[in-house]
Amino acid sequence: MNLLRGGPKAGKYVLVVREPFRRWVLGRLPAERGQPVEVLEGQEFTDLAAAEWEVFKRRWKARTGRDLEGSR
Repeated sequence: MNLLRGGPKAGKYVLVVREPFRRWVLGRLPAERGQPVEVLEGQEFTDLAAAEWEVFKRRWKARTGRDLEGSR
């Protein structure tokens, strides 16, 4: 878990709240602090667990170069 949390911040996948406790979208952190987060349109979630699982899978692939098999 610490490997997925650490490392460079630029390009790291995050969740952006669109509507508190109801809607989230996938985003990527900018290269420089204070710049806007890149929102990935078409990646909207209404289930927080599903949204967090998607972030985990994407960070896993970014770190290892491999897709994560299975479901949550």
